[in-house]
Amino acid sequence: MLLVWRRQRLLRRGNVLASAFSSSGANTDSDAEISENTVAAAPKYDHVRKLIVGLGNPGDKFVNTRHNIGFMAVNHFLHTYISKVTGQQLELQHEASSHGNVTRFRVGFQQNAPDKDYVYPIDDLVNRSSKRAKDRTLKEGVPHEEVNVALLLPTTYMNCSGTAVRGFMQTHRWRLKKNPLSLNRQDELLVVTDDVALPFGECRFKAKGGPGGQNGIRDIIKCVGTERFARLRVGVGAPHWFVGGNTGAPAGTAMDKHVLGRFNGDEQEAMPDLLNYTNELLRLYLHRGVAQATTYANSMGLQRFMKQYAEHYRLRTLTSIMPLPPVPVLVSQKDLPRAVAFLVLGYAAVAWLVLQMDDYFAADDQDETFNFPKIGIFVSIYTALMVIWRFYEHGTYILYEILWACNVSLFLVVMGLYLSKPFLMVTVSGDQLLWYIDALSFVLQGKFITGAMKYLTYPENRSFSKTFFATHHIWFLPVCLYVTNGHGGMHGSSFVASSILTTALAAFCRMTTPFEVRVPGSDHVIYLNVNGAYEFWKDIDIPLLHLLDHHHPLLYLPFLAIVGNFVANGFPHILVLGIALGLQFSPLLNH
Repeated sequence: MLLVWRRQRLLRRGNVLASAFSSSGANTDSDAEISENTVAAAPKYDHVRKLIVGLGNPGDKFVNTRHNIGFMAVNHFLHTYISKVTGQQLELQHEASSHGNVTRFRVGFQQNAPDKDYVYPIDDLVNRSSKRAKDRTLKEGVPHEEVNVALLLPTTYMNCSGTAVRGFMQTHRWRLKKNPLSLNRQDELLVVTDDVALPFGECRFKAKGGPGGQNGIRDIIKCVGTERFARLRVGVGAPHWFVGGNTGAPAGTAMDKHVLGRFNGDEQEAMPDLLNYTNELLRLYLHRGVAQATTYANSMGLQRFMKQYAEHYRLRTLTSIMPLPPVPVLVSQKDLPRAVAFLVLGYAAVAWLVLQMDDYFAADDQDETFNFPKIGIFVSIYTALMVIWRFYEHGTYILYEILWACNVSLFLVVMGLYLSKPFLMVTVSGDQLLWYIDALSFVLQGKFITGAMKYLTYPENRSFSKTFFATHHIWFLPVCLYVTNGHGGMHGSSFVASSILTTALAAFCRMTTPFEVRVPGSDHVIYLNVNGAYEFWKDIDIPLLHLLDHHHPLLYLPFLAIVGNFVANGFPHILVLGIALGLQFSPLLNH
């Protein structure tokens, strides 16, 4: 009786949907043919248990890297589709016996699953392929109308993922079916993983087989004792690897750096669509099985999905319709004269601008005769070593990066010391306050609260030069305060001057330097200037910094200048001025 009642309820709901979607169901004949070939009448099996494992590496330094696309896809599936369908804000909880983060729930097949980001209610890919396919689903249903689902994100690192899967299966008495393609009540396992042999965004199901060079899959096969489990492979390969029929990375590519690196600008733009696409493929897998999900993954692809369905998932905003960033350029030694020319020109322009601002933003009683030669020599040598070392270690492209933010601040400090302009010492004080907070939280708790220091943990930044020459974030502000105390450098309008400098420099960089470059020999993408600033600031856990899209320069440049300087300079100034007044020092607040 219960089964009949549920079936009647499904039919009643489906009839309303069929009429509502009659206008949108007139798709191409090819779509109808796909659905006719793949939607087959199948027996119903209640209470099927399916385990979906997302592969990746734990820890902040691996967040949003290519190797962690499995983590990203499963997390997105849980917090968007599953949470909406179940009506619960489900969260992953650490389970020691499973060596990973786990959540379990029961989910039913949805013909009309609303989501706050959807423009209108949505069916799965089969029902949307044609009206005939949807009518057939309404008539015959799906193989698995109700599924007991478990999601597992191993915390054992990629190469030991099998330990987590085996622990979960032993704890929950999981028994895998011998044939992953069969539709029955036996337990199933699906592993979501990255695949460098597929271009970015291409997704393929695989019912069984060897590891294919993926160490996480290899360890799972070893630990569970079988290759008979399904995989959803999400492509993270570089598109230019596959031009002209090539099927893999070029010789000499540092594969570990590629998979442990973060996605470039184009890929980040497409990431919301890719995660929505994996959502739909996982929905097909849960209720219709591996075979039908495979057919749709092979016949559709991300580009076709984006063309047909992307607007159904998220409302179009001003920033979402901006043009994509240009393709990363390959910078070589031939570009050295150009890079040096723009570096010199940029620093000359900054020097001229700050001298013009001296009449407007310097304190009236600024000391024009102060002299700190030892500090000037130290900062000069430090800056020169930073440029030389980074150029030696990274190559020509690093000269473009020297034009940005804290690197220029070192130059301005030297300029302020030798030209007796103490107001310059605090005009570009950087993000010292955030670094102090992060350094203290790392010592006490082992993590970065604000995220300001997080970029040093990324694989591409693990070098002596990156770490050593980042220390100026710690000692820079105390030196500036020591120099400017009693000399007219610490005053409120330095915030305004800093905003003007940041905007001018960002505009110069955006107009004259590449948006992002591809590092010779490693295929690693470096984000430069405005884009690089966005890459840095987006790691900082301050929601205000993420309101605007960095691909819209006319909006983002002043936004970065004002908000970035308020966070970087405004708070430190307020704090230091308060301490100075409390201790009855003499900072000059003449403006």
